[in-house]
Amino acid sequence: MSDKRIELIDEIEKWTPKVSADPTFLELAFFKIFVKFENFITDTIFVYATESAVNVNKVKLRVKFDDREHFKNITGLQYLDTGIKTKKLVDQIFTSENSFSFFFNSSDSKFFEDMKLLRNYIAHESEESKKKYINKTLCEVGGGFIEPNDFLKSKKTANSDSIYTKFINMVLTYSESIDYN
Repeated sequence: MSDKRIELIDEIEKWTPKVSADPTFLELAFFKIFVKFENFITDTIFVYATESAVNVNKVKLRVKFDDREHFKNITGLQYLDTGIKTKKLVDQIFTSENSFSFFFNSSDSKFFEDMKLLRNYIAHESEESKKKYINKTLCEVGGGFIEPNDFLKSKKTANSDSIYTKFINMVLTYSESIDYN
């Protein structure tokens, strides 16, 4: 298991008892786990693209980079995020049979984008981030503004998991399939 995946799992395990004991921690736990997951994805892209992964057979490259600096110089990107540029870049660097494209093209990608808008609102609390959170993430709920903590506790149906639990399950699933060990 990679160090970044260990950090991610440790973060989830750190927050699980806190959230169970006091649900007001949901927003903070979600934010911290989201950031760790995003860092895990981008770090793993670098590792595969430079063939410094333990299991390089897991992802086939179209283009190989010598190191992170070479990657940054060739792509013109100083950093990676989990946005559309990175998705397009992944499709160019790796063959079509790769875990990153699977993640970016999965049925969970819309949910992940919604969670990114929630993360942005939590981080910035700007009018713009609030508007995007309401118009794109909360539009499916059918109401107006819902505080992030309440949204994370909510369920789509009575028998389904909470949004927070669905997010954690998604993170665990994709971190396992993307990891290079």
